[in-house]
Amino acid sequence: MKIEISKKTKFLFLGVLFTSLVISLSVQISFFTPDALEIVTFLSYLTNFIICVASFYVLASLSKKDSTNVGYAFLMFSMMKFGAYFLGFRFYFQIDDVVTKQEYAVFFVPYLLAILVEISFLIKELNGAEMDPEKFIVVEEEGDESLHEDEEE
Repeated sequence: MKIEISKKTKFLFLGVLFTSLVISLSVQISFFTPDALEIVTFLSYLTNFIICVASFYVLASLSKKDSTNVGYAFLMFSMMKFGAYFLGFRFYFQIDDVVTKQEYAVFFVPYLLAILVEISFLIKELNGAEMDPEKFIVVEEEGDESLHEDEEE
């Protein structure tokens, strides 16, 4: 199944993602983040934005060719996001051997926001795509055959 994601949808995705992350970053820095974590918070939002945009565009280009591998690519990018947390941010947060709720929120608030925006756009595009009935496998149970015979009579 091939899915074409329009340029309008791609620009709308960028706009919604950027706007929601900027608003969330402003709120998080203004009300919830101590001064010592402001730069780390900004880097967290930037990291999530870059990976999410790369993920969306790679998934969009894969879906043009053949959408059978889109799920695997999505999982790969999700692992990259968690890898960024565990290899980068978690080491910084564990300097004092404790990861506080504020430190945890520094990475996972933008992660959750970015993935929700990405998934909502992907669902919208996938639901609007035409399905190829020859790519589906239909398994009928033995009890279903009698129902089909009755319908024919």
